[in-house]
Amino acid sequence: MKQNLFLLLFGLFTMSGLYAQNGNVQLYESNPKDKEGTHRNDVPVVNYDEDGVTLSSDSLISNVAIIIKDENGHVMCNEQTTLSPVEKVLFVPDEDESHKYTIELVYDKKTLYGYFE
Repeated sequence: MKQNLFLLLFGLFTMSGLYAQNGNVQLYESNPKDKEGTHRNDVPVVNYDEDGVTLSSDSLISNVAIIIKDENGHVMCNEQTTLSPVEKVLFVPDEDESHKYTIELVYDKKTLYGYFE
C-alpha cells in the first residue's frame, strides 16, 4: 500500500514538472551595428517561469520601457521602470491562452528583444 502511494505521488510530481516552463530569455539588439558606448553589463537578464517574468541588471538602468506581447501582437504588459541587481517581477496575464511571447526593452537609444513561451 505504501509503495502504491509513493508511486502515485512520484507520478504526480513528475507530471507537474513537465508542464512548468522556465528559462532564460536570449536578448538580441535591434541595431547591433551601433555598439558605441555599450557594455555587456548594460544588458539586463530576463528569466521566465510559470509565475512571471523576472528582470535584473548588474548596473542601474533608468527609464527602461518593457513591452510584452503575445504571439498575435497584443500588448500584455507595458511598463516603465528602473532595473537594478534587485530582481523585478512582472506578471503576464494569460487571458487568451497564448503561450508564445515577445519581450522588448527600450532604453538609452537601445532596443533589445527576445522570445519566450
